[in-house]
Amino acid sequence: MEATGIGNGNGLEHAAETKGPLLLSTRLVVLDREHPSSWSLLPQVVARVKKFCNSREHHADSNAEIVARWIERDFTSEKPTVLLMVMEEAGVVVGHLLACMMKNEFNDCQYMHIWQYEVDKEGVSMDYLRGGFDIAIEWGEVHGATEVRLECSSEKLARVYMTFYGFKPWNLIMRKEIGNGQ
Repeated sequence: MEATGIGNGNGLEHAAETKGPLLLSTRLVVLDREHPSSWSLLPQVVARVKKFCNSREHHADSNAEIVARWIERDFTSEKPTVLLMVMEEAGVVVGHLLACMMKNEFNDCQYMHIWQYEVDKEGVSMDYLRGGFDIAIEWGEVHGATEVRLECSSEKLARVYMTFYGFKPWNLIMRKEIGNGQ
């Protein structure tokens, strides 16, 4: 088994072990504007992110067009604060992770927020998926994060993040629509 990887623009090289015949042509790629292959994958990633935003399954409440412009603007900036990582197989994106750096102005906490995480491919090992999270966490640390946060759309998904990725419940986000949203 051979590890594959690509630089992320921070002088870091990332690799994720491929396990078994199912993943021999699958690799995790941190998109970086300095790599031509990242530019060729970007349209697929933006399309996936927009689809995720519009999906009822994910309970996403983001405007897909605004998120797409945000990603494209950040991707071309000198100091990107958005992490786009993909699971790529033969030039086709079969999974993605979208995260960004955030700062709580009230307590000066800098953290990485994972906005989207989705894999289409069946049979991907948990070790491989954890490897992707390790890459994301390393990216966050390089950018000054002291913690990682994410929101789950279900208790089942929350249990997955707790069991396999080591997340712990922190706060419960509640929502009530008011005004025109009722």
